[in-house]
Amino acid sequence: FDEIHEVHVKDGGNLEIPTAGENDVVFGFNVWTVLDEVLNPNVEWDKEKGFLVEPPFAGREVFEMPDGVGTNTLIKVEHE
Repeated sequence: FDEIHEVHVKDGGNLEIPTAGENDVVFGFNVWTVLDEVLNPNVEWDKEKGFLVEPPFAGREVFEMPDGVGTNTLIKVEHE
């Protein structure tokens, strides 16, 4: 890595709860932690523009995760 121009961290999964209904929402973490993170604005750094602040749920992207996980719809999330 002589030069790094961008770093993108993508986090997704295929959590399935056998007893959950088709329209049930399931969380892999504490629900309050998830809500806190996704409802905060996303903050990122750009060399030319400095800090950028985007509204919650910005940057929606459909991304193909590695085998065994599959397609996930991702958003930008403020994460500690």
